[in-house]
Amino acid sequence: MVSLSIAADHAIFLHGLKRLLDGEPDFEVLSASRSGRDALRESREK
Repeated sequence: MVSLSIAADHAIFLHGLKRLLDGEPDFEVLSASRSGRDALRESREK
């Protein structure tokens, strides 16, 4: 299983990518953020 965090500044793209990856059994989305800075902060909190 591949665990990942995704970041994109476009909400529709971020939502679509997260839904696409959530449907794949080999991927686990740990977080979905609107910026790289938010993604780093979230990864440090986990």
